[in-house]
Amino acid sequence: LEELLSGDPAEKIKNVEGYLRAAKHYCKFLLDTKEFKEESEELHETLNNLEININTFEHLSLERYYNKEIAQIGTKYDARYDVLFKKILIDSSTIEYFIHSMNEEALVKYNNLRNILLVIFFTLLLLSLFYIYSNTKQSKIETLRLQKVQDELNQSLTLFNTNVIASQTDLKGIITEVSQAFLDISGYKKNELIGSNHNIIRHEDMTSEIFADMWATIQAGEIWEGEVKNKHKNGDFYWVHSFVEPMRNNNNEITGYQSVRQDITDKKYIEYLSVTDGLTGLYNRRHFDRILPKEINQSRRNQERLIFTMIDVDNFKKYNDNYGHKKGDVVLTSIAKSLETSFKRSHDMIFRLGGEEFGIIFSLKTDDHLISLVDGARENIQDLGIEHVGNEAGVITASFGVVEIYSDYTKSLDEEVEIIYIQADEALYKAKDLGRNQVCLYGA
Repeated sequence: LEELLSGDPAEKIKNVEGYLRAAKHYCKFLLDTKEFKEESEELHETLNNLEININTFEHLSLERYYNKEIAQIGTKYDARYDVLFKKILIDSSTIEYFIHSMNEEALVKYNNLRNILLVIFFTLLLLSLFYIYSNTKQSKIETLRLQKVQDELNQSLTLFNTNVIASQTDLKGIITEVSQAFLDISGYKKNELIGSNHNIIRHEDMTSEIFADMWATIQAGEIWEGEVKNKHKNGDFYWVHSFVEPMRNNNNEITGYQSVRQDITDKKYIEYLSVTDGLTGLYNRRHFDRILPKEINQSRRNQERLIFTMIDVDNFKKYNDNYGHKKGDVVLTSIAKSLETSFKRSHDMIFRLGGEEFGIIFSLKTDDHLISLVDGARENIQDLGIEHVGNEAGVITASFGVVEIYSDYTKSLDEEVEIIYIQADEALYKAKDLGRNQVCLYGA
């Protein structure tokens, strides 16, 4: 406005009209603004005066324009313009100062608010960074811990897989999973076992009764435990101590079976050596003394006919004297094989009791003919046709003493065992007295 007051009068009016129109609208805006409404009456009066002066100026300009005096305004300049300009200048300066003061106050408030917000922002930023750092650190620690647990688990699984003989089957006994230890001990490859029946490793020495008992146990939802002789792929055998149990789903329904085993082949071999005669491969006297009381107990429970037969090779001393001990050992081995042929049921047990003396423990059903069974074994020995010039028959023969065991519950097991052995010995010597190569039943 100061610059407008100093120009040509015609230019003053012409140039200031646009400014005044804008000033008028701005003045109305200020009067309607909340901040100005709450200020002093002096400010309101100044704003009102400014609006009145601006309106007067516009009115004066229009009046001169419609009176067609605008062309002569340069020579007939009305002093009222100067008055109005000064009033407008004064009022505008007052408003400008007030706005400037308000802006400074607002700036201070803004700066304070900004500082507060910056403090809050950077505080939140630091807290966020600390949280992220803590979480990252904790996450790394948790990751390392989980990795350690995973490594330990993998190591345990590797140890289990390579050292534990384990397998899983479906409900029909079809193999679905095996461990590496199972593959190593059986000699099979994994693709040869998966999908095959578990009896692929069954050894012919294992009786059907054992597996029937196992299936009945696990199908009833219980755990079966026992020693099993299995067959290697190359035809050899190995022994395992097995635990077989059902696998169940979330509904407690049996979905299959799993088994873990321990290789006890060495243990069984040591047991075999401890109970086996080194020459014939039959059970030895030590095993006979241990097993006879157990068999008597079992026959009592099952009410079976238990038989003990004592066998002696006829004139064997003469054979050794004539043919030598080496050939005598061959005779004993041949007789052992003959007896195994005659008594080949799974529960028949044959022993070498010492020297040329053998023993057999077996059970019979009530309708089995005892004497004919034993006499068949005697004939098989004679039929070997082994030359023996010192024997009445001219060949190797043997005499048999048979005792049918009737448990005497008034006596202890040790007493009963001793009585049985004495009775068998008496029956044997009776067969010798009758001319050898005979079968005699004690008490007959």
